[in-house]
Amino acid sequence: MEVSGAIEIFQFSESLHGLRYTKFLEDGDSKAYKTVNEWRPYGNTDIERMECVGHVEKRMETRIRVLKLKMKDKMLTKYQMIKFIDFREVWFLPESVARVAAIIGDHYCYTPWH
Repeated sequence: MEVSGAIEIFQFSESLHGLRYTKFLEDGDSKAYKTVNEWRPYGNTDIERMECVGHVEKRMETRIRVLKLKMKDKMLTKYQMIKFIDFREVWFLPESVARVAAIIGDHYCYTPWH
């Protein structure tokens, strides 16, 4: 999301719609979140940063591919494999996906059509 668009959304949300966004769903561009968070549109109300699961998965997949090329001739031990599987399960638990889907649904319901 562009910085100017994010500021505009947060700036007019309270006056036009009477609501405050307390969660910021982003796709990896931390500049927009950082700017909105520093701007503090709602005074002392904190805005929670949430990252899109698809974007996290894409970055993770890229890093795994690079690691695979680096370690082409090496074998993973059983412990390394279990540790990797545990890491992936933490990121992609159904509860996490449901939570992100709910936030997207809330945003979809309250965003005006242009």
